[in-house]
Amino acid sequence: MGDLPAWGIHVTTSSLRAAKLVKVGEEVHVVAYDQLDFTEDIEDVNSLDRLGPQLHALNVFQKRHNLTKSRVFVSADGVTAFNRYVAAPLVHGESLSRILAYEAQQQIPFDLEDVYWDFKSLDVRQEDGEADVLLFAVKREVVDERIRRFQKMHIPLDGVQLSPLALYNWACREHLVKDGVAIVSVDIDRIEILICFRGRFWFRILPTGTHVLHAELREALGVKHRQVVKILRGEESCPDAEVKAEVMETVGRRLARQVAQTLAYYEGAIDGLRMQGVVFLPTASIVPPMAGALGEETGLKIYGAKSFRHLKIAEEIITPELGRSVAPLAHAVGLALQGLGEAEVAVRLYPHDLERVISGRRIFWVLSALVLLLFVGIAAFQSRRHVEDVRDMNETLASRTGELEAGRLKYREISQVDRIKAAILPYREAGRHRLAPVRAADLVLTLLDDPSKNPKDAGQVHLLGLDTGLSDSMGMGSPGRREVSLLLGVRQDGSREEALALLRSRFLEPLASDWRIKDLKEGEDYAASSLSFGPTPDIETKELRRRFLMLRVSFVHDDEMHAMGEGGGR
Repeated sequence: MGDLPAWGIHVTTSSLRAAKLVKVGEEVHVVAYDQLDFTEDIEDVNSLDRLGPQLHALNVFQKRHNLTKSRVFVSADGVTAFNRYVAAPLVHGESLSRILAYEAQQQIPFDLEDVYWDFKSLDVRQEDGEADVLLFAVKREVVDERIRRFQKMHIPLDGVQLSPLALYNWACREHLVKDGVAIVSVDIDRIEILICFRGRFWFRILPTGTHVLHAELREALGVKHRQVVKILRGEESCPDAEVKAEVMETVGRRLARQVAQTLAYYEGAIDGLRMQGVVFLPTASIVPPMAGALGEETGLKIYGAKSFRHLKIAEEIITPELGRSVAPLAHAVGLALQGLGEAEVAVRLYPHDLERVISGRRIFWVLSALVLLLFVGIAAFQSRRHVEDVRDMNETLASRTGELEAGRLKYREISQVDRIKAAILPYREAGRHRLAPVRAADLVLTLLDDPSKNPKDAGQVHLLGLDTGLSDSMGMGSPGRREVSLLLGVRQDGSREEALALLRSRFLEPLASDWRIKDLKEGEDYAASSLSFGPTPDIETKELRRRFLMLRVSFVHDDEMHAMGEGGGR
């Protein structure tokens, strides 16, 4: 792998961080990096609306960088991952594989057909001469969905790695893995904690993060989410600086206390472990003041990461911004290290046919050219003797070309259908045992226009977001009664009122006519230059080829009879 550069791409709920590494002799050089932050667009870290900004960031990234001649490794969520230490005898080859397959089946709480799993052999234990082996597993659907998201944006992939393992590989490269030292990474919706001791490591992911700060500041200051983010960045003045400081201090200490409790748990659970220090990494773009509080809560020394100490930096990218980006880029660097073959832990938790043979592409094109020349030569020879045969061949070729074009158009249609399904499937999954959410999703899909149309066609209704929650509007929170929120879009060729009328006639009126729909309400609408999760600033003053109107809609889907299994209809 080391003969090619490698990109590591770490996509979180609110950002995209990427780093490009290349191996020069025995040294590893950082030659490029990129950061795209969309915290302003993520008010609810659990909403399906977060997927739109993520895909937009991936689209921007792939347009900025040529990835065809680089290895590309991306991160996968470590929340759903499984890892456990087992003991294995000192054997090799097929014998070890069979032993570990048996252990994996016993230890992993899923069928092995439903997971990607691998192992890492560690030190030999002195007491019994057996090897410590760390098993890893992750559900296939988690990794496959991650791969589809990148491939949808035409980003080639060579591998997927768990986010905590990418962080561990970065820490190993920077010589930060030491007995009793914890690596703590704070992001918008999670805190990753790595604990290292006697050649082993453990990771824990806390389901909290800086989104707590955003939510509490919104409530305390009485402002919207975007304003909170701009205030924290210093782009807008704060209406009450004292309240802001108090909230930041309170949230920072609360998060620090949760980290301290986790470290204390591991100290009690791991024989001989005594925590010595914490490497604190504020990987989110905005993190409350935690370092001081973390030191007070744990009684440990807190370290930061302000430079890449064991990586060479290309002169053209040395800027003050890079110095501030060491912590946010840690995961991306760890991913790129695996792409170079320099990772400490390089377990394979992705399909075996994913990795590309980049160097083989040149051979492919040479062979293709030779085949083409051979075909042309044969055709020229035959043309002297069988003109009619050549004419038939040309007609066949034209037919195949037409079939190819039809296939390409069909692929576009499928891609459009997949885009809508991608918005619905998580919603379906959440309602697997609740019939009303699934039926609401089906109802919305049947009312959408044919997705095979050109996305820019006038009059086509687009679904950008769909979310659901329990409905208590009538004191009922049963499985058959759910509140559904939609974000719709339509191309605006005339006035705002004409676009709204089109949305109402094409979608809202048929929706309201269904007996299961109650309390249909129109929410805010806004204009944008493309199908977007937010308005385009100063759009009225801009010359645009196209304009789109987005509308938020909510309704209660009441399917009590179906929920009780009695059937139902008009």
